[in-house]
Amino acid sequence: MKKFIDSIKRIAKYSRNFIISAITDITIFTIVVFFIKPILGSGKAIIIATIIARITSSFVNYNLNKVLFYKKKNTHDRSFVRYYMLWLTLLISTTIITYLINNVFSTNEVLAKMISDMSLGVFSYQIQKHWVFSEKTIHTKKGLYFKLVRLIFRLFIKGNVKIDDQIFSKEYILIGHHQNFYGPFLALTWLPDTVSFWVVDHLFNFKDCFDMYYNFTFIKTIKLPRVIALILSFLCALLIPPLVRSSRSIPVYRDSKDIIKTLKLSIDILDKGEQIMIFPDIKYNDDSPNMKEVYTGFTHLEKLYYKANNNHIGFVPIIINKENGMLINTSVLYFNDETSFVLQKNVLINKIIDSINSKQS
Repeated sequence: MKKFIDSIKRIAKYSRNFIISAITDITIFTIVVFFIKPILGSGKAIIIATIIARITSSFVNYNLNKVLFYKKKNTHDRSFVRYYMLWLTLLISTTIITYLINNVFSTNEVLAKMISDMSLGVFSYQIQKHWVFSEKTIHTKKGLYFKLVRLIFRLFIKGNVKIDDQIFSKEYILIGHHQNFYGPFLALTWLPDTVSFWVVDHLFNFKDCFDMYYNFTFIKTIKLPRVIALILSFLCALLIPPLVRSSRSIPVYRDSKDIIKTLKLSIDILDKGEQIMIFPDIKYNDDSPNMKEVYTGFTHLEKLYYKANNNHIGFVPIIINKENGMLINTSVLYFNDETSFVLQKNVLINKIIDSINSKQS
């Protein structure tokens, strides 16, 4: 019902913008035709007047509709180009239709112009809504490789998502407990495609992936013989990076200036109304069901999101139960306007940890 009401409101506002632009257009068209028709004749007068009127009214219409269709307070150069591609198409169409109506039915030029514009109005609305002013598309749909691997995992790994469906209907930041890869593994296998995951950047390319598994995971942590570690590292580096890229995960550049890329890409995805999932455990290889120390850098997403949207982003702690494969959300947590970000940051982190460590059912 709410979507229907919002659609009616948007159509009403679009109609208002259309009327303002149309009045501008018709006024200028009428004035130009009045002055140049006696000199150049009806046909040329219609063409020249239409072009001048369209150019002037287009600036009015573009700026009004940009405010209407964009939810975010960002600049979108792409929309300007698309708008004038549509504008050129409509300019040619309305000129031809006006000319035909005027000559075939011997209708007054101004009336012919109004009929032409009205007939193209519905078409213009749909194109502006779904193409010209559509929010920037981030390619977050999962790839075929990931989907095939996920399908296989789902045949053998039990999972029971008890997360409120509303969580997947708008932008949220989901926070989970790593539990030595079990948390990300279960979440990637069972959560919907609207969720994008933060993944350390070493897992996105062969060389870094191989170095991480060989020099750290298999040699230092597991302490395997070097030959076995070499073979296993090669296989991991061969299979994991393309799988991670196919999952459309977000590379996390820790201890690097490139972390700003991680944050910006995350904000772009949130602006689409999708979700980000983060596993911020410092000791990611801890099997304990209780979350302990965490990296806190992800909280800066709140600052960037608020700056872009003048609104707070919700953080949703996700309980991941290793015994029964359940994923359960707790209450959504927000920053507020009452105290500073610095003062609230640790309070929010503690609430997230407490929520994740609460009784799992």
